[in-house]
Amino acid sequence: EGGLMIGTGTGTVSDCIRGADGSTQDDDFLPATGEDLSVVSPGAFSNEEGAILLTDSLAATPLGISVLQKSYADNRTENQDFVIFHYTIFNNNATALNNVHAGLFFDWDINSTANDYVRYDSDRNMLYAMNNASAPTRLVGTRLLTNVAGGSFKAVHNSNEIYDGFSDSEKWNFLSGGLQTQSLDNTDISTLVGTGPLSIPPNSSVEIAFAVVGANTLADLQQHADNAQTLWDNPTAIDDLPNPVADDFELAQNYPNPFNPTTTIEYRLATAGNISLKIFNIAGQEVRTLVNAAQTAGRYSVNWDGRDNRGMPVASGVYFYRLETQAAVQSRKMLLIR
Repeated sequence: EGGLMIGTGTGTVSDCIRGADGSTQDDDFLPATGEDLSVVSPGAFSNEEGAILLTDSLAATPLGISVLQKSYADNRTENQDFVIFHYTIFNNNATALNNVHAGLFFDWDINSTANDYVRYDSDRNMLYAMNNASAPTRLVGTRLLTNVAGGSFKAVHNSNEIYDGFSDSEKWNFLSGGLQTQSLDNTDISTLVGTGPLSIPPNSSVEIAFAVVGANTLADLQQHADNAQTLWDNPTAIDDLPNPVADDFELAQNYPNPFNPTTTIEYRLATAGNISLKIFNIAGQEVRTLVNAAQTAGRYSVNWDGRDNRGMPVASGVYFYRLETQAAVQSRKMLLIR
């Protein structure tokens, strides 16, 4: 069992982890309207990339968020033993969302008896489980890859803490508690690795990422976790391409964002030249060409109606718009919610 948990307090936690009765999973997240899990291989960032846009509208007390989950699995030798989970959390409210904590919970059950061991690696911001304390041969861990906020690390003693149910209050305490239980031995365990507090302005977003890592020795687990950090720190996806912004243009953030059904993109050209303004989906595929022409110096404003080059409405999700001149390229992201 495993999944994402996001909360702002004891009564406002959204997740699909086991609930207060101990046997039924909470069911707070669901795909946004028109959304399905997409898997692209090869991807722009790794060999296989998955993406889906979720909302927490089924929660008893929704946070009013949309969450873009992207996953990266790579087949290069040094990257075969981890998966990166990248979350963009959008605040769809008219007011700021403060004191946000988010994390990944896993109930591992490595041994057939479900009695495992947990250790904390402070150098790597990683909590890991293993089948043996002295000479483990099966190890799995969760590493926090981003440093936008502090971390929370909790080794969970299942029988003492959550066999009788996993309440929102307990989830919140684990998510927001900072460095908590760091080790457990020969018992039924779970782990929680989180980050926060985060503040998200209205109609804005934050990004966090984790690596789920596996290995057969502790040394390999550490190396695989380091390789995950290296891959995360050196991305090649369209949203992370270098932006050599020259003095000859400026690309503004679209407004409104998130949007439905239309949004406005403004840009400035200091010199005349051939330019293109295009929309791409999260797989790096071109969706719409808005401008492809020679333009004089000045300010420009272009509307996008959420349709592709064939005039068909596109699905809810994150899109990227890219302005390219002969001298430079710049990209920004936006969220369409149907």
